[in-house]
This record gives sequence, structure tokens and C-alpha cells, in this order.
Amino acid sequence: MNPLRKTLNYSIIDGSFYSLAIGLGESYFTAFALSAGTTETYAGLISVVPLLIGSIGQTLVPYFVQRLKSFRKWICIMALMQCLSLLLLANTATLSKVSGTLLFFTITLYWMTSMATNPAWNSWMGAFVPSGIRIRFFAHRSRLLQLFTLIGILVAGYFLQSTRNRTDLLPFAVLFCLAGFCRLISTIYLFRSYEPEEIALNIHTLSLRTQIKHLCSSPTGKLFLYLLTLHFSTNVASPYFAPYMLSELKLNYHQFAILTASAMIAKFLSFPFWGKRVAHHSVTKLLAIGTMGIIMIPWLWVNSTNFYFLIFLQIFGGFFWSAQELGTFLIFFEYLEPKTRASFLALFSLLNNCGVVLGSLLGGFCLRTFGENMHGYLTVFIVSGLLRLIPLAMMRVCLNLPREKGNTNTINTSFFPLFDGILRRNFFSPIIRRKHVTTDSEHSDYRTRRPWQDNAS
Repeated sequence: MNPLRKTLNYSIIDGSFYSLAIGLGESYFTAFALSAGTTETYAGLISVVPLLIGSIGQTLVPYFVQRLKSFRKWICIMALMQCLSLLLLANTATLSKVSGTLLFFTITLYWMTSMATNPAWNSWMGAFVPSGIRIRFFAHRSRLLQLFTLIGILVAGYFLQSTRNRTDLLPFAVLFCLAGFCRLISTIYLFRSYEPEEIALNIHTLSLRTQIKHLCSSPTGKLFLYLLTLHFSTNVASPYFAPYMLSELKLNYHQFAILTASAMIAKFLSFPFWGKRVAHHSVTKLLAIGTMGIIMIPWLWVNSTNFYFLIFLQIFGGFFWSAQELGTFLIFFEYLEPKTRASFLALFSLLNNCGVVLGSLLGGFCLRTFGENMHGYLTVFIVSGLLRLIPLAMMRVCLNLPREKGNTNTINTSFFPLFDGILRRNFFSPIIRRKHVTTDSEHSDYRTRRPWQDNAS
């Protein structure tokens, strides 16, 4: 099989199993912490504070990739360690009394290994996937990943609700073991994927001073500032929606799974819509639309506690968050050079998670100050809603970026069938043929066509 086609297929299989692991395990970290007896504030913070620790280690990713001379090897090592962290978490769930410190350590290990793969995988796939099919491929892949995350969430929610009468935490141990097994399968397909040798050899490690100097003098710095402000303001409230639903609204696991799944379904169904829009317009316009929807979410949450209204809110939020997430994912490919992408993504992740943690701490402070009750949660949502007006005001300046040179954005955007032919040999042949790509630079951009693609068309 052609290396490009094989790797794209394996990337979908890898991502599908990893998304299943997220739905079965990661999505229920907060529920596990609450069941283990932690406070609502601690349960909210434990889902975000480990991100900061993980992002600090992420800045070393370019160095290790250079030493290993391979993105793939580094990603596989971290993925195996992530499997180990899920098994450790399963073992923690079998203890008669769960220590808050032990819980924090295992979740931190999970996030450290998870985040260590992100800049390496993005740099690998960003340089490997031809620019002419990039939007279609990643939009399609993201849609499938949302589906498998949804399946994991629903299965886990049904399982926890059916075992709700148990007084121990063994149901969580079962879920974390299943999540670890799914991550192991994902790792196998990562290992079997193809990585051209020159991709890792071309990586450049930039010093922190050089990166900051570049960001201060380029439009990319404005983009970073906008995204950091947006994620800071949203995370004042985001970590506390799950404790609010489980502890304050007293939802059972079925209802919690339905609400979580509603957002996932909305994302899944809206990715094709946003993918078509971004192919004919700019990525920054997609980010702007997503932001305008996101700022309304906390204001709607303070209006009603009706379960069916909350389902509507989750669908509404999922629709606009899918635009923001797809736009953020694609914009780094469009405005960051492949050879320095890993360094800048690691720096962005560090700064972004600093903002996420600061926002979460501010939300936790408000919750502790006003009480872990309905009044306290509504205060957190209102504060988050007010802060979200800041990135809204910044959009006009920060998202006025120059378009990628030579890209006319006239790419064919018809989407693939959901499952039909995913594993077929010719599944990706329609999007690899050059007649579907009409970019001005298709003969000069090395990302549009490579030597190992000659047999694809």
C-alpha cells in the first residue's frame, strides 16, 4: 500500500481508539474524583492544574525528537506511558481509600504523557499531509474522533449508572482498564505509521528568547494573545460544569452522559459544515464565528436548570466550539513554518495552560468565596461571561492576519462517507489525485506532492 494512504488510514484508526479511550476514561476523571470523596472545587481543579505541569515538560519535546531523530518513536514512547498512567489510575480505584495526592499524581502523569505527544504529532502530520487535502482530511478525521469519543462517553455513562448501587470504585477501575487497552491499540497503529526521515531531521529547536522575540514582532503573536485570552476566560467556568451537574443539579450518570454526548453529537454533525465554510473563507473567520457563539454560553447557563434546556445549551455550545477547535487546529498549519512548528506549539501549549490554570483558579476562588452552592456556581458563570467579552473585543486586531501565500482556498470539500471504505485500499485515492487540488503553488510546495505519492494517482 502507498505509504501516504496507509499512514492516513492508520491515523484514523489510531485516533478512533484514542478517542474511545478519552470517552471511557478521561471524560470521567471529575466524576471519579467526586466519587472518591474530594470537594467540588478540588474535583474541578484536578482536571486542569495537571495540564500546567504537563505543558512545562512539553517544551522539551523538540529536544527529545532531535535526539531520537523521529517524531514517531517519541510519540509511541509517550503513548505507552499514558497506557501505564491509566492502569495506575485503575489500581487507585481499587483502594479502600483514595488519597487526593495519589489521585493528583496519576492524573498529572496522564496529562504529561498526553501533552508530550501533541506538538510532535502535529508537526509530523502537518509536514506529512499534503496541503491540498489537509483541510478535508483533518475535518473528516476530527468528525470520526468526535463520534468515537461520544461512543465511549455513552458506554461509560450507562455502565456507571447500572452499577450505581455499589459502594466501591471498581466500576471506574474497569473503565480505566478498558481505556488503557484502547490506548494500547492506538499506539500499535502509531508505531506502524510511516514517517519520512527528513521530517524529523528538519526540526529546528528555538530558544525561548528567540520564540518570544518572533511573537512580539509578527502577526502570530497577536493570534497567540487572542487564543490565550479566550481560553483563560472560558476556563473560569469550564472545569466546574461537571461538578455543577453532578453535585448541584444532582444528575445521575445517565443524564450526565446524555448532556456530555449532546455536545459531542453537535460537534460531530457540525464539522462538515465548518469544513466547507473554511475551505471557501479564511480560517480566522471561522475562529471569529466560534468566539461569538462561545461568549454566550455561560449567560445561557444561568437562565434555567431544566434538563431539556441544558441539552439545548450543550448542542449550542458544541456547534460553536467545533468551529473554534477546527479553526485553532488548522491555523497553526497555515501560519507556522514546519521546521519550527514543534517549538512554537510547545510554547503555545505552555502559555495556554498557564492561562487555563489561572482561569480555573479564579473560578475556584469565586466558588470557595461565594460557596459551593447554586449562588456560587452562577457567580462563576457570570464572571466567565464578562471576561469572554475581552477576546471578542480583540478579534478585529488579533485575527487580521495575512493569508497563506499562494493558497487560493478553492479545494474540493465533499466529505467522505462515515464508515464505508475507511479500511479500503482506495479510500483516500479521491483526495490524493491532483485534479482535486487547485492551489497556485502545487508545483513548488513540497507539502503538496512527494516522491512516495507517485503511485497514488
